[in-house]
Amino acid sequence: MDNVTYIGDYAYHSHKHNSSTANETLNLPNIQTIGSYAFYQNMALTKLTIGTYGNSNLQTIGANAFRQCINLTEIYILEKPSSVNTASFRDVNSSCVMNVVWSEGEVANFPGNFPGTVNYNYVPPQS
Repeated sequence: MDNVTYIGDYAYHSHKHNSSTANETLNLPNIQTIGSYAFYQNMALTKLTIGTYGNSNLQTIGANAFRQCINLTEIYILEKPSSVNTASFRDVNSSCVMNVVWSEGEVANFPGNFPGTVNYNYVPPQS
């Protein structure tokens, strides 16, 4: 999904994309918009990376986009979005860790209803 810039509403929700074994890593380096309910109740998703460090393409993470992705354990958001809906990450795994590149309070309504831990000012390791 390296060249994907837009994911529409309900694109990969539970009824369209699910697995009996949770072990999917999703990397969206060029994404601009993730629609509402795009990955809602996706049980396969365990690790998520959104954006590319140093870029500013990311615009929106929609309502309930990753809601109830209960197997998510790691999230990296490497660009500061224009907006994140308060329920984008609602009801994910409570032990999930999210690493974001912005400071606390910089993105309105973030982290919303995210039940896990948020690490602000994340800088990815240099390779």
